[in-house]
Amino acid sequence: VLRRPSQGCLGVSYREDASDLVINGVIPGSPADRAGLRPGDVVLLLNGEPLQRFSQLATWAREQRPGDLVELKLQRRSTTVRVRFPLGTDFGTGVCRCVADE
Repeated sequence: VLRRPSQGCLGVSYREDASDLVINGVIPGSPADRAGLRPGDVVLLLNGEPLQRFSQLATWAREQRPGDLVELKLQRRSTTVRVRFPLGTDFGTGVCRCVADE
């Protein structure tokens, strides 16, 4: 996915064809990594709003700017976790590895 410097990036990957909201991977050193997100976490809420597909989260992030805050409510095994962190960007290559897992 080609990105512009003005677009935010979480730093998580997911299966593009998945209908669930499971984080498949966390990019080392990304905002999500620094916030403590883990593979297997299930996203329940984005800024207090429920999601139906992971792609909604990716689209939302692209519409934000690096540095904008995101608040996620996650299910981690039997625990509910809330995290709040600023979005980042990935411009070593100009391609965001944060959006979809191949």
